[in-house]
Amino acid sequence: MACTDERIWLAERLELEQRSRKAVYDYTVLESLVNPRVLGLSLVYFGAVATNYGLSFFLPQIVKAFGLNIFLTALVSATPYDVGTIGMMWWGGARIAWPSAGSIPPFRCSLRRPASLFPPRSMIPC
Repeated sequence: MACTDERIWLAERLELEQRSRKAVYDYTVLESLVNPRVLGLSLVYFGAVATNYGLSFFLPQIVKAFGLNIFLTALVSATPYDVGTIGMMWWGGARIAWPSAGSIPPFRCSLRRPASLFPPRSMIPC
């Protein structure tokens, strides 16, 4: 008896799911690409990425315009990335084993700092 009730319930449930699936509108690829929400979010994403690239590419030139020498320009330009690395390690601390994660920021800084001491010859003012 319970088996029959379960079958009836399951059949009704499957029919309900089938009807709700048909109620959802299927977009074509072209309709998805010209959807105003997709276009708006694409514009927002483009703006964020263009700003990020522009700042990361031209930050050393902006800092150099303050009158700093090459070493201090490299040091100041690298600071946001170092702070970001430490912040990401702190934020994700509950999900990362700290013995391995604690060695990443010093290792990252140790790779960057010697490189900032020896700029390419074309950047050295004559």
